[in-house]
Amino acid sequence: MRIKSKILAGFTVVLAILIAALGFAYFTFVAVSHDVDEYAHYVEEAALISEIETQFLRFNSHAREFANTADPADAEAVITYAKQLELMLEDAHEQFIGEEHRSRIKHIGQELDVYLASFASAKSLSDEYHSLILDRLEPDGIKIV
Repeated sequence: MRIKSKILAGFTVVLAILIAALGFAYFTFVAVSHDVDEYAHYVEEAALISEIETQFLRFNSHAREFANTADPADAEAVITYAKQLELMLEDAHEQFIGEEHRSRIKHIGQELDVYLASFASAKSLSDEYHSLILDRLEPDGIKIV
């Protein structure tokens, strides 16, 4: 074999090794990119879950405060937080990929609707109770005295 062909054969072998290394690097970068995108999506899901949980805690604290004091401001806060929660749950249902998470979000939304129906009943009963005290019991008590 002549020197020129040996140099070309060596260059071809080196070039083939470099192309193989570049191909391997490319596929590795593509795999890592996919993993990073997937991780970013999980981080977005976790952030959304955290926001939903925070809203539920605020919602719960105002509902308990309304149960204790019957303050109309707390009832309005409960309704406001419920509307925000419904929007957040709809957003979560759209963003979540896993069917298990989507079904949980759907279940949470259904339970929130049931809770709000119960809260509306409790609010109307509380309003009726306080109106009976203010409109009937106190005026009738003053008439007796």
